Amino acid sequence: MIQPTKRPTSLAQRSVAAQNSSQGFTIIELTLATAFIAFILIFMLATMVQVMSNYNKGLAVKQINQTARTVSEEMGGLIKGTSATSINTAYLANGRVCLGGVSYVWNIKGATANKYTTGSAFTMVRVNDSAGALCSAALPAVNPSNASDLLSGNIWVQQVNVAVSSNQKLVDITIGLSTASPNQPTGTDAILGTICDGGKDSQYCAVATFKTTVSTKDGGN
Repeated sequence: MIQPTKRPTSLAQRSVAAQNSSQGFTIIELTLATAFIAFILIFMLATMVQVMSNYNKGLAVKQINQTARTVSEEMGGLIKGTSATSINTAYLANGRVCLGGVSYVWNIKGATANKYTTGSAFTMVRVNDSAGALCSAALPAVNPSNASDLLSGNIWVQQVNVAVSSNQKLVDITIGLSTASPNQPTGTDAILGTICDGGKDSQYCAVATFKTTVSTKDGGN
């Protein structure tokens, strides 16, 4: 004879039965919970990546702006105390300008044409060059003992131009810097010149161009 199932009659028995029936999670519940946690983690990771990208972009812009400003101001200060006849701009295309005792030598866009006497290349250096020997057809290598590095390896020189006015009283200085490879600017603009083109590495790309005009020693007098 089949015995009927006994149902809990007391309140305590019913409570125990309810607890037993509600223990554990179903596979669907576990799957939904896992998917939700994964979504939260992915969202947090994407947010952190974006924050770090903005931070690195800010650092690149700040470093390039500060460096371009410092170099242009330093050149301007030297020119103010230099006679126009002592300024040699004949080798700008070779990455050299001599300002009467101090010379600047650089490589454009990561090139290595200008080097130290040790054979190693540099980005841009300031050299004590009393005779202006670096601005000669021989294009001698730079003695590192007389030079000071101005730019780190993660900055490229886009352009340097020093133009003396016809009356030899004013000098226009233009300095353009950018982030180096693989974050170098590859776009061009008719007005702005070299620009970041919005490619895959453009979030770390930065360009800064500083232009200033100063008077020479002759113009000051």
